[in-house]
Amino acid sequence: LSCLPTLTVSDISKIGKSFPVTHLSLSKSATTTPLQYRATQTNGISYINISRTLCNLKSDYQIYLPLFTTALGALDTSKHSLPELDELTRLLTGGVGTSIDIPSSPHSLSPFADKTANSPLVFSASTNAISSPIHDPSRLSKVYDLIKEITAHTKFESVERMRTVVLGTASSGMNSVAAAGHRYAEAAAAARDGFARQDSVAREMLGGLQQIQFVNRIAEGGDEVIIHILNVLKNINEYVCSMPYESEVAKAAIVSSADVQEIHASEISQLFESLKWNANRKEISSVKKINNGTAVSPKNVFYPMPFAVNYSARVFHGVPYMHPDSPILQILARLMTTNNLHRELREKGGAYGGAARYSANSGLFSMFTYRDPASRILKTLEAYENVIEWAAKISDHLGNRELDEAKLALFSGIDAPVNASSEGMTYFRTGVTDEMFQNYRQRILNATLEDVKRVCNKYLVGAPSSIA
Repeated sequence: LSCLPTLTVSDISKIGKSFPVTHLSLSKSATTTPLQYRATQTNGISYINISRTLCNLKSDYQIYLPLFTTALGALDTSKHSLPELDELTRLLTGGVGTSIDIPSSPHSLSPFADKTANSPLVFSASTNAISSPIHDPSRLSKVYDLIKEITAHTKFESVERMRTVVLGTASSGMNSVAAAGHRYAEAAAAARDGFARQDSVAREMLGGLQQIQFVNRIAEGGDEVIIHILNVLKNINEYVCSMPYESEVAKAAIVSSADVQEIHASEISQLFESLKWNANRKEISSVKKINNGTAVSPKNVFYPMPFAVNYSARVFHGVPYMHPDSPILQILARLMTTNNLHRELREKGGAYGGAARYSANSGLFSMFTYRDPASRILKTLEAYENVIEWAAKISDHLGNRELDEAKLALFSGIDAPVNASSEGMTYFRTGVTDEMFQNYRQRILNATLEDVKRVCNKYLVGAPSSIA
């Protein structure tokens, strides 16, 4: 074996990939629109991303937001029927997607802590389209008109079409629980207890079991329920297509070739003007907090499901991306998975999968099982506790070889090829700069087993956690 070529930590580049971007301020009507432009080789494709915060949306409307984004592009518009809209979308783009995102800050775990993340909810729309002016000089204008049509001119009127959207959403939601129940367990656990943060509560409400249960209740209702939903979505749409408060922020990011930068800058400015995303704004309004619908959440929670297996998770709160301990927690999670949890949960316990992971952006450390035999739930929870005791003395069990293997495994993901559409988007979505990323990279390379032992004792041993 010693004759075989081996990859070592010394082979890892000290400098990570960087994707320089240009920041433009498009001034119009005494306001500015922030535009991030990444000029790169895209084979004639433009990747368009726009977003705006939802700081002042009524709390009662927040849980309807996933249905709202699903309905956009699935209903008639004021200009086209749904079949015509589908045909136009396929003709001009690779699809127009809308979503509700939950931003994070590299400096704080609170979504309200700084101006870069002043809202726990963000409405986003994105698409990709051929942008070469040689083929069709007006093509990009048509693409931006399509984005505007779907975002601002969807007709929330058809009960039958809306029912189809609801039923499809309910069905796909239950299927996703069966396919990735551990993700839902993580989200549910993170949203529990008194230390749950606004962003964790939002993730559970908008993309967790709380949202699935909400949609299922709607699916069981009659026409009067669907009519009520349509009225709510219409009100949300009116809010999205206006920006009356200074606490709201809109921005755009484009990945394309340099020769169409001026065209995009002009089109983005016109689009934001038509959506009223850069209109003269009124006084600052108080930011609406997330409404989770309950006064007190129990520390642990159990959701009965019609499955013969369990999906479980135990979640701890960690630190922001820029904290020196953040990359060490990622190494800890990898070491726990490879050298303990895989053996205890999968090989001994019979679960289809089991691991620990740390999300640097959300600051959540979790241990989870995937398709775990139902009879072994208590053994699984015991394994979660035992692995913490094991990691608290990790230098007694492992050496530098295992540490290096963990670093190599992390860098296989960090240094994975990046699609052109994603270049520069980390900063746009999370505020993490190339300099921050390089600093994070260096801390992983410099980490020792004593560092790993220290963060385990600091953030896991005796620390509050929640189980779902």
